[in-house]
Amino acid sequence: MDATGVGNQTYDIDCNITLNELTITGSAGNIATGRLRVNPLTLTNQLSLSGDLTISNDNSIFDANGLNVFIGGDLFNNNSSTATGLNVGGYRPQTATQTTTFNRAGAQVIGGTPANLTNFANLALAGGSGTLTLNRNIRINSNLTINSGKTLADNGNIATVIGNIANNGTHTSTGSGRILLGGTTQQQLSGTGTYGNLELNNAAGAQTLGDKTITGVLTLTNGILDIGSNLLSLTNTGTGAIAGGPFNNTRMIRTNGNNSDQGVQKSYPTGASNFLFPVGTGSRYTPARLNVTANTAPGTIRVAPVNNVHPGVEFGANVLRYYWIVRSTGFAGLTVQPLLQCARRWRRRNASRNGHA
Repeated sequence: MDATGVGNQTYDIDCNITLNELTITGSAGNIATGRLRVNPLTLTNQLSLSGDLTISNDNSIFDANGLNVFIGGDLFNNNSSTATGLNVGGYRPQTATQTTTFNRAGAQVIGGTPANLTNFANLALAGGSGTLTLNRNIRINSNLTINSGKTLADNGNIATVIGNIANNGTHTSTGSGRILLGGTTQQQLSGTGTYGNLELNNAAGAQTLGDKTITGVLTLTNGILDIGSNLLSLTNTGTGAIAGGPFNNTRMIRTNGNNSDQGVQKSYPTGASNFLFPVGTGSRYTPARLNVTANTAPGTIRVAPVNNVHPGVEFGANVLRYYWIVRSTGFAGLTVQPLLQCARRWRRRNASRNGHA
């Protein structure tokens, strides 16, 4: 579809067979728009959007018109727009319910002109094993689904997700690349898959629906990551496995506060390592710092705060209705300096309540 030199053109696509390749090309003053009309579109090779898109000269546009798109090859969006939304830029889903599925059993790429942004509504990785590699930033305005056997490799780029994530595959990160949770309502993370770098920047927070593993860096920029009774496993042995402080009762990892909670588990390397667990319950931020000062073998430390009196302590005027369960695996010749914290004014109030229990 080529509108070069012929003025603005909209090409309506109504196709019920699989296409091998689709290229949409426009030029300055000649906007080419490929728009789906009725049937979802299936591509077995690549979808290529050529030309620049700016406020004054948007040249090449693919308009999904709310219909689903299945891509068996690569998506190259050479549109320079960095605008966010469903009806801007070179790739336009138009509706929040539209789904774009990358379904090749093999390697696929989202690429294009440097520093641009490709907007999706729902994005799904399906079709057996294979890796979808990001060469540019993307924004998923609805939900992200990574099926079993599939890998989303951010390749140093940012995949911003506004809705929920169902991850039963793998997410890998390079450098500062990451999945960014950037919604305005609480986002849910389901599935049994693993994450590379994950950032939470949502005042409404995020909730895990099951155990989760993060192999890179968890960054708490804004909002609470509510893991409930589930396990959050941090396999990154570095002291920077959690970033984004200063932490507080609106920027922390929250558990249910029960003694059956799995809590947060951190992998430690051989040698000294000082790590802060920014945990809490309810609206209480009660961090735990486990400073390993000596150790000759790698291991893990798991922390779960409990919002109750320790079962081995009787009630009394000076009893804190709070404690931390700390467990470890591995290690050898281990020496640890623990520091468990809660607010002084809360300790006073809590002790007063216990004195009248």
